[in-house]
Amino acid sequence: MIGSSFAFVRAGSLFAIHSDSRSKLTALAERILAWDDNKFLMDADYPDTLRVTFNPYLIRSHGVVLPSASYLKDKYGLCADTQC
Repeated sequence: MIGSSFAFVRAGSLFAIHSDSRSKLTALAERILAWDDNKFLMDADYPDTLRVTFNPYLIRSHGVVLPSASYLKDKYGLCADTQC
């Protein structure tokens, strides 16, 4: 199972791709202001900063080899949870 927040990793997800609260709140505020000013609903999109968090217990128990932080950043634009 892939989670959409850090809480999913704690609940047993193998990994999660998520953004920080500041990015989520900024996106929400932009959409509220656009609606309030222009009665225009902005398209949904992903935040600029995405993180990936792995569940270390499941990774070890399944023997999964994790990609390096530089590979995740270069290939997918993701930063490891500890490097954001």
